[in-house]
Amino acid sequence: MSVLPSGRLAPGLALIASVLICGAYPAAPARAGDLSMKDSIGLQEGIFIDKRWGMRIDGGVAFGSLNGEAHEYVYEPNGHKLSELIWTMDDLAMIGGTFEVSMSPWFKAGVEGWINGSKDGHMDDYDWLNPDDPFEWTHWSSHKETEIQNAHLLDLYASLALYRAPWFDLRAVAGYRHDQFDWNVRGGHFIYSSDPEGTDGVKDLRDVVGDFDHQQTVISYTQTYSTPYLGASAALYMGPLTVEGRVVGSSWASIEGDDQHWLRGLRFRDNFDQGEMVEANIRLRYQVTDQLAVTGSYKYTDYTQEIGQTRIQDPNDVFTYLVEGRASAGISNESQLFSAGLTYTFN
Repeated sequence: MSVLPSGRLAPGLALIASVLICGAYPAAPARAGDLSMKDSIGLQEGIFIDKRWGMRIDGGVAFGSLNGEAHEYVYEPNGHKLSELIWTMDDLAMIGGTFEVSMSPWFKAGVEGWINGSKDGHMDDYDWLNPDDPFEWTHWSSHKETEIQNAHLLDLYASLALYRAPWFDLRAVAGYRHDQFDWNVRGGHFIYSSDPEGTDGVKDLRDVVGDFDHQQTVISYTQTYSTPYLGASAALYMGPLTVEGRVVGSSWASIEGDDQHWLRGLRFRDNFDQGEMVEANIRLRYQVTDQLAVTGSYKYTDYTQEIGQTRIQDPNDVFTYLVEGRASAGISNESQLFSAGLTYTFN
């Protein structure tokens, strides 16, 4: 299920694709006067052509906005979807930092991390308990008082140049991402069905309407993604402006879901192996001085829907029950992050 309309994503992905394509064609030849001008302000060495083999260190800080949607699924052994919970991240204020070391013009490694500075979210919970109509929901609840306690993103990466020119380079990328999202739900409104199966011969559907106590915690949910990845990046150098695009992917994500239903006194723990992830990122960097640059970026991340197993526990871990079948739970997460910041070069 797509959570971010294609119309919103297409411009960003198209721009990333254009960066990768444009890099395959030579830029207009630089004039001797242009090169001497760059030499005079110190921007050619260490940033554009970088003939040195010395180390360069970049440190940066950025502020951004994160939007996205995560899904949690429950299935019967026959594959029928019993429940789906939709968790959103609504314009989360994000604070990020980067640290990158260029060992040489050909190899660099770095780390990027983000934490949330706001907590706005929402959750909708749907159940399908009518055996005669598996596509018509019988239970629904909506929770506006949903807080995202943590949205933590960590990316460790390294890249090796495959091709370098004064105006362009192409790199192979390898890395590891660790992403964690924690939601907490209080209160909410519900519409339930008292007898969706019609045990007395008549089905009572959507006949119970009410509200949860707004001070009562209803559900707490955590998604954790640990993902090694491979990919490629390309950079185009245009005077003081650098445009860089990166596309990476993985089929080796280790994923965990942890759902605490406080009103029912039950905990659902889901595990998924060999999950898939795709990330597309475009970054602009404008060199203001030899050492200070302003940056802007857009990052799209999609952890596609995976199917796995569920263990049910009571809050005190007195008992544990493994739900029948290897496809009793599902999970997904899709997000986009816009950011702007400053980078300082130590060399």
